[in-house]
Amino acid sequence: MSGANKNPRADRDDRGEIEPGPSADALAGGAQKVWAVLNTEIGRTPRRDRRGHRSLKAMLDEAELPGEVGSAIRAIVSRTRLWRGEKMDVAQELIAHARDGLDAGTEPADLAEAMGEPKKVARLIRRAMKRKRHWTWHTRAWLFRAVAGTAGVVVVVAGVMTARFFLGDPDPKRNFIAEMNAPFLGYSEDERSWPGLRDVNVAVSAAAETVERDMERRANERRVSETLTDEERSLEFDQPGISIRDSIDKRHPDYETMVSMVRDLQPTLERSRELASRPIVGMPYSTRWPEDTDWSSVPNGWIEAPLPETDDVAEQDMLIGVMLPWLGPVRNQCRWLALDARVAADDRDAARVVANVAAMLGYAEQIDKDQILISNLVSLACTELARMTLGRVMHEHPGLLERDQLVGLAHRFGRVRGLFDEIPLEWETNMFEDVLQRAYTDDGHGDGHLTNEGINILSTLASISFSAEEPISSTVGAANTLFLSSRAEQRRVYTHAVALLRGDESAGYEMFRGRELESDTWADERRHGDGFDPASLLLPALGKAVATQAIGRARIDGTLVAIGATIFRMDTGVWPASVSELTPAYLPDVPEDPFTGGPMRLGVNGDGSLVVYCVGRDGDDDGGRMDPSKESASRPKANGLDPREARYVEQYDAVGWLSGPAGDPFVEAIDGDWVLFPPR
Repeated sequence: MSGANKNPRADRDDRGEIEPGPSADALAGGAQKVWAVLNTEIGRTPRRDRRGHRSLKAMLDEAELPGEVGSAIRAIVSRTRLWRGEKMDVAQELIAHARDGLDAGTEPADLAEAMGEPKKVARLIRRAMKRKRHWTWHTRAWLFRAVAGTAGVVVVVAGVMTARFFLGDPDPKRNFIAEMNAPFLGYSEDERSWPGLRDVNVAVSAAAETVERDMERRANERRVSETLTDEERSLEFDQPGISIRDSIDKRHPDYETMVSMVRDLQPTLERSRELASRPIVGMPYSTRWPEDTDWSSVPNGWIEAPLPETDDVAEQDMLIGVMLPWLGPVRNQCRWLALDARVAADDRDAARVVANVAAMLGYAEQIDKDQILISNLVSLACTELARMTLGRVMHEHPGLLERDQLVGLAHRFGRVRGLFDEIPLEWETNMFEDVLQRAYTDDGHGDGHLTNEGINILSTLASISFSAEEPISSTVGAANTLFLSSRAEQRRVYTHAVALLRGDESAGYEMFRGRELESDTWADERRHGDGFDPASLLLPALGKAVATQAIGRARIDGTLVAIGATIFRMDTGVWPASVSELTPAYLPDVPEDPFTGGPMRLGVNGDGSLVVYCVGRDGDDDGGRMDPSKESASRPKANGLDPREARYVEQYDAVGWLSGPAGDPFVEAIDGDWVLFPPR
């Protein structure tokens, strides 16, 4: 079989399409010329059915090319990494051109060398062939490269982030405990109440222990006897007197025992009143306590000094671990002082009444200096107890307190009222920053990334905050690192939340008239979303705190109105017709009704006693009428009325009575005013 008959181009000779083969000089031009010729020829080669192609070896054997030429073609074709059919096309063209070169007299060795370096030529041929593939293949190839590239970027970024996550090392530097203790360092021992507070609580607890068991036993017997009347149950006969000492009714079986106790405790209570006049509690903040301290079983009157805190921030526990053991004893003292004030009123001892009320307010001011939200709420509770106690004495013992005593108490309540204009967040902010410095790295410019140690901290906080069944693992933490915001972003989130809180505070009582608490809404969305970060874990229930403080301010205002009206009556002989008559001589301004935005109201009961009130949630003036058992339903609620409540409010008639279904418990609950004086 001649070489001419094996030349594929001979197939075209019969059709008159014979083209002269390339000369030896053309083939000797190196890899670029070979590729150029192949590129052109392959581009014009018609596609054929590849299912009939023979193997490359069979094609070369049939072509009977010299060994070096066949080896060069085989090396080039095998390196193209093309589809099988494409390889056969390339091989056919190379064989044809090699045959043309041999026919032109080119030596086999020169021809093999002229084909070029196999790897380079194969790469050029592959590039040319791929460009001529169908557009659908190019689309798939582009998509594959895009997906592969994206996956590669994700893998690289995830690897880098995971490495940063596990290799990052927090470097806490700021000693927040020392900063919080610093303002108290300038106070001397006799300006601090906590050493003496420990002693008076021990004395009171010892006295209570002697009668508490008997009271609990008798209360339990009354509880299970099923002989208590409804009135006796309303007076809490089923509770031991010592448990309800600040509100115990004179008809309670344990009342006389409680009176006897406070008479015996006068020296201790006098000491307590003196301690309440001091500026601060003064116990140092610390996370270190004796190892055998059992916080779940310490007595109510217990208070002890902590161990000295280390100066090494890295060795300290987090600020969130600081205990505030004085809050319980302070609240306990206020309850005993409230009972003593009532006993003093029965004894007609006005000075002791005033001293006890002032002492409760003094303790409220002391613990508010903590600048901690929980301390502020306990301070509000102490103030509320003082308000209730004074109001009860004024109502049950009219004329007992003199004008100067009432003026002095008005000034004290006015001063304490200022404690609740703005929620203190110094401690909460420091606690947040302390978590950041222990959970995130620090780049020196206020930013950093979450660390493995940080995930463990957040996992612990999550289990405390939400009672999570399982802590978040480091593996999950590493996977989520890509989606957790940086240290600077966390600070921005927290700052935004505080700004929302301040906005809610500045809106005043509008939250009780339908305005949503933006801080509360934001916090709920954050906690129930997909985020997992310090900002959502450490933010307290801000909206609830705003509402609680607003209600507390309104109650203090009601007490100030009652004091002003009482002094007005002392001066004029009659009750004022409205709160506006009290300004400016008896009140600096007219307190606001949280429900309406108008003035707070006062009136005179049928027995000639004073009543101070707001219109209540039903929106109409019932003249100070309120069912004492439904005070909680009448007091303001954040975010105003819910849809069901609003529907009933729209059904009010001109008389002010609800036209809802008769006997409806909700209708009955909110029908009435919110009475602030006398306290209910």
